[in-house]
Amino acid sequence: MKPFFILFTFLIASFCTNAQFSPVSWNFESVETENNTVELVATAELEAGWFIYSKDLELSVGPQATKFNFENNQNIKPKGSLTEIGKKITGLCELTQSVITKISTKAQYKQQFNTTNATEAIKGTVSFMVCTNESCLPPQKVPFSVSL
Repeated sequence: MKPFFILFTFLIASFCTNAQFSPVSWNFESVETENNTVELVATAELEAGWFIYSKDLELSVGPQATKFNFENNQNIKPKGSLTEIGKKITGLCELTQSVITKISTKAQYKQQFNTTNATEAIKGTVSFMVCTNESCLPPQKVPFSVSL
């Protein structure tokens, strides 16, 4: 019984440690680009050996694409489309037998907004999935709020 208890305790401790681990850190900022226009800049810094999937991934099964959801706001409206910048790696995913694109080291996402009230904040969530060549973490969702 004692070996079972020790194993059980070890497994619970390992699970709790893994639940807190995240190989990606996010930074969000706004930059005024012109009168009544701001740009949200979201940067994901990845630990060595980890990558994040591109926003342009179109799979119904397997890796999850990086996706931004912005809260509706009468005073802040998206202008144009979200751009993605980073060291992209494109190749065949053995699991899904489809071509995928992932980004290593640092991924940056930019979205411009028209604003009518400079005291507002851009709010939303980013959902993403990170992997190494051996394993993946479950999809994650990070909320953000960026003052203008």
